[in-house]
Amino acid sequence: MAWHSLSNIYYLLNRQKTPAPFDVKGYIRSLLKFVAIVPTGTAQAQVALGLPMQDFEDALQVSAALHAGVDYIVTRNLIHYRFSPVRALSPSEFLSMRST
Repeated sequence: MAWHSLSNIYYLLNRQKTPAPFDVKGYIRSLLKFVAIVPTGTAQAQVALGLPMQDFEDALQVSAALHAGVDYIVTRNLIHYRFSPVRALSPSEFLSMRST
């Protein structure tokens, strides 16, 4: 997982209107037991700038994925990854692959 994904998760979950307070930091702590944060830096940012993608945040995700050597990016926003050199799958596509 790219480092900046954590801030996106925090932001999205923190703004949810739930009946009871939701422990966003606790959720992220739990998530970090199952995912690894890809170390990235200037070189990966340069790669992201050179990718043929309109959304820079998505390009950062792809650059992190390339650096980590992953097979897939799992996203609900497949259209943004149509020019990605790393294949993008929806969460349901990914889960169906893993269950077979």
